[in-house]
Amino acid sequence: MCLLAYKPAGTEFDWTAYAAGFASNPDGAGFAVTDGKGLTVEKGFFTFDEFRAALEPHVGKQAMVHFRITTHGETNDVNCHPFDVGGIRGDERGEGRLVVGHNGIIGAYQPRREKDCGMSDTWHYTRNRLWPLWKDSEKFYHRDRLKSRLGKEIGWSKLVLLAADGDHAIINDHLGIREKDGHWYSNSTYVKYAYDDWGYVWKADGTKLYKASTKRFTGSGVVQGERFGEYDEYDEYDGNAGTLPDPLGRWAQQN
Repeated sequence: MCLLAYKPAGTEFDWTAYAAGFASNPDGAGFAVTDGKGLTVEKGFFTFDEFRAALEPHVGKQAMVHFRITTHGETNDVNCHPFDVGGIRGDERGEGRLVVGHNGIIGAYQPRREKDCGMSDTWHYTRNRLWPLWKDSEKFYHRDRLKSRLGKEIGWSKLVLLAADGDHAIINDHLGIREKDGHWYSNSTYVKYAYDDWGYVWKADGTKLYKASTKRFTGSGVVQGERFGEYDEYDEYDGNAGTLPDPLGRWAQQN
């Protein structure tokens, strides 16, 4: 599914969320940051420590972050996001002006040439759909009717477009999650969940989300010696986010 995130300038990186996103989507990470004067793009990280070391110096900058899980194309650094929209066809004059990150699957954009078979659906979509739009108008993503059409044609997918000057757009932003700190996430794989004995769902920070419709005791997890029900499929809570309120506090104390 991948995880795509957008962070406004002046806000902090959320390393807990990023670590959960990386663990759930381990096939390569990348980011783009801007100070309003130019883009810095780095990708092809296959360990979280390397990813964090590269991103950490850019504190306070506007950022797009992406954690990939392979659906189409090979698992390699080339298929990591983000992609350079203006430079994807080899035109050096367009490089570094606009990048895109994608979460989802765009099934209509598959390889047209045998030599491109190893490339992802996002690469094909950027090359064959977004590049012509950018070539016609660099700020194409602010045209309301076109933005709506792009949202419909990619279905449940989401796109983040980030320009060198900090201008940006999120296609299908209403399908994502916006946190109080300003972060926007394309899905919930950045959150660690746990289910208590009463069927309530909790975030790792102690926030109770909702009552599960059914208890999911199909497995067991052991935290500090106590049996627990099945963890969420995204990631196992590791107890490092602090002490949680009862009933979770009794088994998930800070290490």
